[in-house]
Amino acid sequence: MDTCQHTIHIALHHLPPPYLTDLLILYQPPRSLRSTSASLLSIPKAKLRSFGDRAFSVAAPKLWNSLPQYLRESESLTLFQSRLKTHLFNSVSISPPPSQSTSS
Repeated sequence: MDTCQHTIHIALHHLPPPYLTDLLILYQPPRSLRSTSASLLSIPKAKLRSFGDRAFSVAAPKLWNSLPQYLRESESLTLFQSRLKTHLFNSVSISPPPSQSTSS
């Protein structure tokens, strides 16, 4: 998952490869909304239900839009990577190990 978000950030900031940039379209609402400046991507309709949702052009915008706004608006790749790592680490719930009972 980390690699895909990294690739999306690179593609959105006009770094190579250009063929990925062509698959990502910034969301432009028909009228002025708060989401206009939220760095969201348009999610195209998938042609096939089984495989279409897994295509990069569909899955990448869903993944990108699920990130918090402060992550999507990172100015540099280094800052984005640092924030993403912290975000992913904090989103993992670490549960304590099950207690081992010593019953006789």
